[in-house]
Amino acid sequence: MNVSSPYRTEVKNKILKISMKQFLSKGVKAVKMDDIAMSLSISKRTLYEIFADKEDLLYACIKKHEDDHDEWMERFDDGTHTVIDIIVEYYQVKVEFSKTINPTFFMELHKFSKVVGYLQNRHEKREKEAAVFFKRGIEEGYFRKDINYKLASRIGDMSMHSFMEKQLYQEFGVEEIFRSFIFVFIRGFCTQKGIKLLDSRLKTLV
Repeated sequence: MNVSSPYRTEVKNKILKISMKQFLSKGVKAVKMDDIAMSLSISKRTLYEIFADKEDLLYACIKKHEDDHDEWMERFDDGTHTVIDIIVEYYQVKVEFSKTINPTFFMELHKFSKVVGYLQNRHEKREKEAAVFFKRGIEEGYFRKDINYKLASRIGDMSMHSFMEKQLYQEFGVEEIFRSFIFVFIRGFCTQKGIKLLDSRLKTLV
């Protein structure tokens, strides 16, 4: 099969779509390469010509998801939205995504070193982007000037990690966790102007 052929590209995209859906709903371990090939009516040989193994496939799925998410947020941030608008949009996207996830999916990711390395690099990149975002929020008048945003960002990361590690989503649900996180954590470094806009935006959420 020609590596650059349109057919191969089409098959690859179909594999990524169905595989990510299965990984999220069933967990990584429960998904077999045989099942993916069968669900797409392709041979195992075709599947392994495109993806060397399950970890290679999982990595490609997560990378595509992250790239798609970044593309969506970049399109949303078109110069007409405030930092508060962006936070609320990010929240909505995350909540919708969380509705499709089997918690087992997150618990199993640490077993795949290639995926862990990629996510760590993504995290470092987003930390730098967060610093720029916080500065923008201050300039727009929505974030306070007297907050150590680097420390606040670390605290936020640790909180979300703890939520997942202790599996609090089983008791409260991911949507409630995200909403409470915004109310308690993000609201805390907003100015009165920021709080007013954030509260009005959150009231519109279903």
